[in-house]
Amino acid sequence: MAAQTHAFEPVGTPAEVADELGAAIGEVGGDGVLFVAGPLNRRVVAEITDGLVPELQLRGLARTRYASPHLRGNLAGF
Repeated sequence: MAAQTHAFEPVGTPAEVADELGAAIGEVGGDGVLFVAGPLNRRVVAEITDGLVPELQLRGLARTRYASPHLRGNLAGF
């Protein structure tokens, strides 16, 4: 069975975007989020890593640490 994708474009503060992503994940399920940002530059990466990710972590929607020191072990956790 192919994975379903649900595209939408949340806009707002990191807290507002985290709320929207949390609501979407709660409604459709899933085990992750794929960010598509363009054009990709340092500012965009910083907004996601320094702004959005901590908000997602506060809500339990993103990891705060990894179970394995190796990529293979972390991928096997899914």
